[in-house]
Amino acid sequence: MSRELSLPRVRIEWIPVQMYGLGRLGFDYLQLVFEPGDAGAVNQDDWFVMEGVREATRDGTFLSIEGADGRNTLANANLASRAELTNKIGTPEHRGSRALPFEGDEFGAWETMSSYARDIEAEDYPYIAFGLPGSPTPTINSSSAIASHPLLRPRPHSDTSLWYAPVAGNGDAARHRHR
Repeated sequence: MSRELSLPRVRIEWIPVQMYGLGRLGFDYLQLVFEPGDAGAVNQDDWFVMEGVREATRDGTFLSIEGADGRNTLANANLASRAELTNKIGTPEHRGSRALPFEGDEFGAWETMSSYARDIEAEDYPYIAFGLPGSPTPTINSSSAIASHPLLRPRPHSDTSLWYAPVAGNGDAARHRHR
């Protein structure tokens, strides 16, 4: 019985916010995940993850990117493995995991995302959990760090660009077409 090999995948996922039980109120955060090739053969423990985090220091609270080097595994980021990891963060389906279309250059896209994450880290942006509509204060939080990545934006030169965005509070995704 032969098994069909698959290419690596870059995925976007959203996880309920654990702090203060905010996930129960529909608050999610985004993370990027790189699934190495041969899907199904590589346990999610060994998938790589990048996620924005709140880093409190004596100089203030800043936005940081955990896994900015592109080599932090889900097991390491969550201090759990195998069944314990699945109990803690769920399965990819539970996390609303969606493969992003990079047409065979997933590793190159992941490396570019990692470079961008290191640039964000170097800027020492303040962590601003949320901004009010119409406010001059931007939202600079874990989800905005991931969502702001240039590779996740629609391509204005293409009338068939597709991208995924989470639907607020329900952990599902909506497909949008850019024209």
